[in-house]
Amino acid sequence: MDTATDQKIVGVRYIEAGPLHYCSPGDLDLGLGDYVVVSTDRGERLGWIVLTPDQVINANTEGPLRVVDRLASLEEVEQHRAQKRRAEEDISRAQAAATRVDPRVRVASLTYDLAGKYAELTFTAKEGSDVAGRVERGAPAHAGRDEPVLAGRARAVVVVEVGAVEVGPVGAVVAH
Repeated sequence: MDTATDQKIVGVRYIEAGPLHYCSPGDLDLGLGDYVVVSTDRGERLGWIVLTPDQVINANTEGPLRVVDRLASLEEVEQHRAQKRRAEEDISRAQAAATRVDPRVRVASLTYDLAGKYAELTFTAKEGSDVAGRVERGAPAHAGRDEPVLAGRARAVVVVEVGAVEVGPVGAVVAH
């Protein structure tokens, strides 16, 4: 579906060199590099505009587009930077915990939403590893716990509400 001709679309990134997310700018007049806040299933996320509506020629999107909620305030940009520093500190502890479970697991990234309520941990695990088997089967990472949101086979994303659940030894590190 070519939505670029039907409505205004902007390209937003939440992570440096991360995937491009198409959003509707709503009534906002956005320019390259503007920091914006978008509500997602993983909480409010701060991102920045990498494509303006006049730069989007053909955007293949499925389903409804998320709408940019607002331009980010200076306080929200600082909060985003604080969460990024927190993730940089926590990723080594996450890797240490993952290694205790299975030395073949590699933590690729750890990010927090703007409020620090949700943590997203991306990791890789070779087939046959304890964690990869759980991901492939879609089973909870720890018996008796809520099932995490998982995607992929050798690479998985676990999203947890911080402080609400523990997702096995890897997620327990980020669920302070």
